[in-house]
Amino acid sequence: MKLDALEFKKLLPHWMREDEFDAALSDAITEVLSDPLMRLKTLRTWDQIDNLSSEELDELAWEINIDWWRSDWPLQTKRDVIKTAQEIIDKRGTKWSVEQLVISAYGIGEATEWFEEAGGVPYHFSIRTNAPSTEEGMNILLSMIDKVKPARSVLDEVIFSGDLKTRVYAGVALRSITNNVIMDSRHDEAEASQPLIAGIAITNHTRNYIH
Repeated sequence: MKLDALEFKKLLPHWMREDEFDAALSDAITEVLSDPLMRLKTLRTWDQIDNLSSEELDELAWEINIDWWRSDWPLQTKRDVIKTAQEIIDKRGTKWSVEQLVISAYGIGEATEWFEEAGGVPYHFSIRTNAPSTEEGMNILLSMIDKVKPARSVLDEVIFSGDLKTRVYAGVALRSITNNVIMDSRHDEAEASQPLIAGIAITNHTRNYIH
């Protein structure tokens, strides 16, 4: 029997169910506890994240001290951040924590450390992300990264990556001039005074994705 559908009368021995007092008391207990029992599932937090509201996620973020939390994030972003937050907190100060933080908030987060590229400056790193490239977006991103990056590490560069959808037009024009020669009955040649001009233009509409 599930706790959220518990009927106390069914827990009684058969001989007690026949007693009116015992039956009435069991029904009363069931009615009193029905509402709390229906809310038992809300006590299960980590397997109910996808069912929590935005406000409940804000409270949970406060409870586990997610210091890079943003209350204005979309609901799905909050859920994604909550799911990885504890691991990020446990591994704070690593490349993995930086990448996972940015991935959970924006979807793309790829850190490159100084020893992974030629001529890198020790303890410097860059990150590629699809976070908003506005001034406000940059400030938020830098503040978040600063909460979990290694203390000695320095962020040199943020590479913004995303699909840029725009129209690119290509065209071509052909101009042709034809001289018409008119032959009279005497087979004398004479050129027409006005040339005939023919043209063609082609417009090509192409969608380019620039990364």
